[in-house]
Amino acid sequence: MTVVIQDAEVQALINDLISNTARPRAALDAVGTRIVARIRATFVAGASPYGEKWAPLKFRRGRPLFKTGRTLFNRITHSTSETSVDVGIFNKRSAEIGEKHQFGAVEKAPPGKFIIFKDEIHDKLVFARKIRIPARPFLPIRGSVADLPRTWIDDITALFEKDFEK
Repeated sequence: MTVVIQDAEVQALINDLISNTARPRAALDAVGTRIVARIRATFVAGASPYGEKWAPLKFRRGRPLFKTGRTLFNRITHSTSETSVDVGIFNKRSAEIGEKHQFGAVEKAPPGKFIIFKDEIHDKLVFARKIRIPARPFLPIRGSVADLPRTWIDDITALFEKDFEK
């Protein structure tokens, strides 16, 4: 899953950072670390980056994506160069799973077969021909465009002002 931030304010902030900071790579690394922390916080909160609560669980107790999503949580990382920072899930299989949870999906069993899983609440096996995975957005994406929440932008701005002035 690839998302490009096209927010003019964020782009201007990053361009300003690169041209006016003595250590742009360190600054971009700090930005990546901050955004990863913000994304991981959505798992803890059980809500999108915009505060919208995730759909509740139907077949087990606990928090959505906290038990099964632990792999996603741990795979969210960043990579930095002198001119950019990439944040996301870089493992292909984990990215595919992340996309299903970000946007929702319908999984269908092959013809003549079932998807089998345990309903932990009722302590029974469930046999289904298809299952719907509700969208539980953890990345700051609206539609197909990255859209950092205002609080995230303010957080990044404060980071620049505090730690990375020349």
